[in-house]
Amino acid sequence: NIEKSKSFKYKSVYNLFIPFKIWYYFKKEVNNEDLVHVHLFPAIFLVSILKMFNLIPNCKLILTEHNTTNNRRNKLWGKWVDYLTYKSYDKIIAISKGTADAFINWKPYLNKKVHIIPNGAHLRYKKPIIRNQKISSIIILSVGRLHKLKNYSTALNSISKIKNLDFEYWIAGVGEQESELKEQVNDLGLSEKVKFLGYISDIPALLKKADIFLIPSKWEGFGLAAVEAMNASLPCVISNVPGLGDLINEDGDDAFLIEPFDEESIAKKIVQLIENRELRIQMGNSAFIRSQSFGLETMITEYIKLYKEELNG
Repeated sequence: NIEKSKSFKYKSVYNLFIPFKIWYYFKKEVNNEDLVHVHLFPAIFLVSILKMFNLIPNCKLILTEHNTTNNRRNKLWGKWVDYLTYKSYDKIIAISKGTADAFINWKPYLNKKVHIIPNGAHLRYKKPIIRNQKISSIIILSVGRLHKLKNYSTALNSISKIKNLDFEYWIAGVGEQESELKEQVNDLGLSEKVKFLGYISDIPALLKKADIFLIPSKWEGFGLAAVEAMNASLPCVISNVPGLGDLINEDGDDAFLIEPFDEESIAKKIVQLIENRELRIQMGNSAFIRSQSFGLETMITEYIKLYKEELNG
């Protein structure tokens, strides 16, 4: 339903007709003076192959690298697939410094093609949120699909170490680990502490209700949920992994950085925030200020600047 958009309307990105659809689209809609920006592996790979066989115009090609890792890296066949995939592109955009570093480590000979443009978030709040003194329990919130990369299992183990304190842990999201995580909650005796909220459409409203944001991911390309939480003036406990750690100016100032599998450290940082309202306010204000660096408008401006440079170069 996006204006001027076109969809091939296939349910699977691996449908065998898609290469022909992409070829026809380029033939009909694209010329040598255009710039085409490609996202996600199936499209990136197919466009590269079409380019290699001179089946599409000699236009500028840009891709965005969204993750710090993928299933192809560290595999022999993956090296050859990615060699074919990336060679056709004029610029490779990394959505964070961590993403760029991981890609360059994987493909150092493409270093000069890599350009960092941090992802942009829709910053709902234009000024810091002031949270009143709590009467009810402190609310710790995590947002994200229930997947192993989000590392909720470690988060629950950490929460279990401090369950004597007055708080609730809310998890917003759905996914394949739901049954497993709910079983873990029961085993840890956390049924009164942990709430699975399922799919939530209005995340900003949920962020306003929370007091602490926890994102213990094993890896992230960027960390959109973290930026949205910071914009909502939430003190955050964030995994110090590439893509996420890049969001923070200084550990202990605009967030607490933790190692994703250090249950004791995660619990300790959460306790500090639960027991110190002034620290929550101070860190939340610093987080809000930091979030302004990742606005959607900033990202758009950087992309348009790059497009013009490529087309005029």
